[in-house]
Amino acid sequence: EYKLAETVSEIFDVYMRHKQGKIARSTYLNSKSMFEKHVRPKIGYMKAVDVRRAHVLNIINPIAFEQNKPYQSNRVKELLSSVFNHAIDQGLLE
Repeated sequence: EYKLAETVSEIFDVYMRHKQGKIARSTYLNSKSMFEKHVRPKIGYMKAVDVRRAHVLNIINPIAFEQNKPYQSNRVKELLSSVFNHAIDQGLLE
C-alpha cells in the first residue's frame, strides 16, 4: 500500500526503486547523479504538488544557457517528467 508522497525527493526515491534493475546501471547512476546535482538542492524539499513550470525552468535554464549544456538540460527535464508521471501513475500524487 502506497502513501501519498510528499516531497520531490520522496517521489524521486520511489521512482528510482521502481527503475532499479529495469534500466542499465549507467542510466540509473546518471539519473541519480543528475537529481542530486541539479534537482534536490533546488526543489527536493518542496511538496511535489506545489512544483510549477517556473520551478523546473529555474533548474533547466541555467544548465542550458549559463553552463551551455542544452543536452544535459533536456535530460534533467526528461528525468523530472518521468518521475512525476510515475508518481501520478502509482497514485502517489493526485
